[in-house]
Amino acid sequence: MFEISGMDKMDVIILLLLILISLNLIKIISNFVVNYMTGNDHIRLINFSIDKGNYESALLRCNKQLIKSPKDSNFQWAQAIILYKLKRMDDAKQAFEKLANEEPLLKKDANIYLEAISNET
Repeated sequence: MFEISGMDKMDVIILLLLILISLNLIKIISNFVVNYMTGNDHIRLINFSIDKGNYESALLRCNKQLIKSPKDSNFQWAQAIILYKLKRMDDAKQAFEKLANEEPLLKKDANIYLEAISNET
């Protein structure tokens, strides 16, 4: 039968330990990258969730980012859109009104949604 000497056993143990350490390092690095993505990356993930109809998960991600960056108009806009898609019209109206008042470049688009909300209620 196949016999492994003492030195061969140590080599196998060292190899297995190196593999385990490498896997743990990969996990740590991937967690770091996910936790420190740029805002653009988060917006892309939120928009992807919206496109797939996963509004609740998109809203959770958006709210989490708004805690970190409460004045970020990209996340505010995404949140308003998600609230509208979820038919939470009072919350959506409030979000679009805030955007219309605070973000001049978004005022026209926010007013379109505000008009649609007033027509639905």
